[in-house]
Amino acid sequence: MAEVLGLEVRVLEGVEELHVGVHEGSHDDDVAPIAMEVFGRWMREGDLEHGFQGGETGHQIAARMSEALNRVADAHPDEAIVVVSHGGSMAVGVAALCDNIGVEFVGEHMLRNTDVVEIVRSDAGWQCVAWAGRVPEI
Repeated sequence: MAEVLGLEVRVLEGVEELHVGVHEGSHDDDVAPIAMEVFGRWMREGDLEHGFQGGETGHQIAARMSEALNRVADAHPDEAIVVVSHGGSMAVGVAALCDNIGVEFVGEHMLRNTDVVEIVRSDAGWQCVAWAGRVPEI
């Protein structure tokens, strides 16, 4: 994407993949059921206190994603910014950051690989204007 758009790639701390604690480095087949259970509690039940053993809770992911997105927006006021992240981190972070969507919306419209989410910050706060081809109500 950066090459096609002629952009410089920079690593933005805070938008990385979920930290899965004791499951780091495990095979996907071993971690997938656990990850689906944790993610399901976040998205279906709104239980962001829940997390991975030795890893992150939903609240921790939301906090680091919000901080990172605010930091990059502050550094580039009135500019369009492209941030590439893991879908799980993006889902939890954007749901917490934006006033017009929540974990229920995100849970009903799960992100797939390469889906695009567009968010806009104004004096009123953050709004999600596009979520994987859907336009959330504002």
